[in-house]
Amino acid sequence: MSYDELEAAAPGTTWDYIADTETLKINDSVPIRSDGTYAILNKRPNFGPGRVVDIGLYKDDRPFIIEPSVGVGTYAEICVPNKLYFAVVVHESPPGNIIYPTVFSELIENTKHTGATAQITELQEVDLNQFPDGVKVTLTQEKLTQTFIFSAEPKTL
Repeated sequence: MSYDELEAAAPGTTWDYIADTETLKINDSVPIRSDGTYAILNKRPNFGPGRVVDIGLYKDDRPFIIEPSVGVGTYAEICVPNKLYFAVVVHESPPGNIIYPTVFSELIENTKHTGATAQITELQEVDLNQFPDGVKVTLTQEKLTQTFIFSAEPKTL
């Protein structure tokens, strides 16, 4: 299935993954969920046992949230929080051994095995409901203590 074949999914909708044709189809018989959770059923095929699949939401042609190993006849329920989280990761590694972390846990695990050190600031949360027109997040570093300070303000158009 290519990205061109996918349609935008409204929050709270229920979808069926049809293994026979490897397509997604909205299930109009199910009411929209008020909490915005997406539900995707790995529907049992007409013939054969079906298979376990990974189901995900994509944004701008990239995986956004993935629910791995969804069994046949079961739902993946994916809720997109209306929040952003920020943190700063400062790490040092031995010469020639650069760490490119994709997630914090990977960074922490790498530091155990490479002798590198890492510092992670406290996770900062921004509730996007408070910024319906977008948010501008600014990071500054306090000169005396070297601590990082996050500030969020409405995005100007």
